[in-house]
Amino acid sequence: ELPREALKNSPPHIDVLATSDILATVGENTNRDRPRLAEPRADDGILSLVLDRNEPLGAYQVLLRFDPTLVQFFQDDILGGSAAGFNSKPLAVSINNASGELRIASFQIGNEPRGSVDVAHIRVRLRRPSRLLFGITVEEITDLQGHTEMDSTVRVKLVRIE
Repeated sequence: ELPREALKNSPPHIDVLATSDILATVGENTNRDRPRLAEPRADDGILSLVLDRNEPLGAYQVLLRFDPTLVQFFQDDILGGSAAGFNSKPLAVSINNASGELRIASFQIGNEPRGSVDVAHIRVRLRRPSRLLFGITVEEITDLQGHTEMDSTVRVKLVRIE
């Protein structure tokens, strides 16, 4: 637990803690039997970014942190999810492979997705066999009218779909 003074100059956001079931470990056994390769692999799976909420989701912005020595991303690795309104490529995708940050944001109108909302699919490209770990920060969540919902409950998960 951090003292309040340590957070004074921090931007408003929700940090996801490993104990909260949201720091994702994906494919723990996936790479165990594969030979080590010197070159990056072309395609090592697709993850679904899922936001769980009881109220309809209007927009989101999520920051994924990763080890850039293990994983790399390209613009065409980020695809739309399967939820109504979020099934096209996210509107804003920022990839920084040097610092290990992937920021994804999008909004939708005309739908009322709620529950487990599959907002994006992320193709993972491993640079070498490894256990995947991602840090996840929800930077913004809004309702259908565009009002921030940062004080509401939202669960985030990465689910392997391929």
